Amino acid sequence: MAPTSSAAAELSTELVALIRQIQQCQSGHPCPLDADHQRRAEQLEPEIAEAYRQLLGEAVILSDEQLDSVAAGRLDVSTMLIALASTLTISASDGAALLGTSIGVAAIGGGLPSQAIERVQEVIKDEPWMAPALEIIKEFEGLELEAYVDAVGVVTIGWGTTTYNDGRPVKLGERVTPQQADQLLRDQVLRDYAPAVFKALPMAGDFTPRQQAALVSFTYNVGVQALNQSTLRQRLLAGEPPGLVIRQELPRWRFGDDGEVLAGLERRRAAEVSLFQG
Repeated sequence: MAPTSSAAAELSTELVALIRQIQQCQSGHPCPLDADHQRRAEQLEPEIAEAYRQLLGEAVILSDEQLDSVAAGRLDVSTMLIALASTLTISASDGAALLGTSIGVAAIGGGLPSQAIERVQEVIKDEPWMAPALEIIKEFEGLELEAYVDAVGVVTIGWGTTTYNDGRPVKLGERVTPQQADQLLRDQVLRDYAPAVFKALPMAGDFTPRQQAALVSFTYNVGVQALNQSTLRQRLLAGEPPGLVIRQELPRWRFGDDGEVLAGLERRRAAEVSLFQG
């Protein structure tokens, strides 16, 4: 790919040679890492990570598999190296610089960086399930700009956010703007909840956008672990009719910790069932 930026990262001769080998091994397309490439990449991991750090904030075209890794926060040295080989052009003048673009991985191993989240958002922002999912989540979560303790005792902010993108829990006394609250919601849906739905329920890939949105809303509310351990998941994986399973299983998730029915949860489950069946 031709460079689209004047940014340059000075690289060692060894890393340049490794990237060239990967670029050339399949008719100009980067190949998967074999054992030798992997071993050499691990030795050069600090330099590979630094190449990303020096090329922050630029747009990039990644493969679907690489984007999945970004969305899931799984950027290991193999993914980083293949992404470099996929998106950067070695300078012909000195042979020791990469010119081009990067997804901007600023803190490898320290949580998903905001630049990577923004890149994933650009790619899937037009997914048809996104708008109805965010709409129903917002309807029932409500917006709170100052941290508070929710009905089950968890410190929460914005549209039901309990942890920030770097993994820190929300603390009492903290505040966000409406724009920050929207971003936190979108980030967490993209990073945690939508991927969890499609991983736990492979058949959901064939559902309608409204059905997918209903499951994303449900999972955002009850949590990924609850979805994974649910009878709802067991029944769908067993091949039972999805409409029947959703109609029977979602209303079961309307109780508070004390076993009493919570009116807000009851309304939310009814709305999610309606969305799924619509």
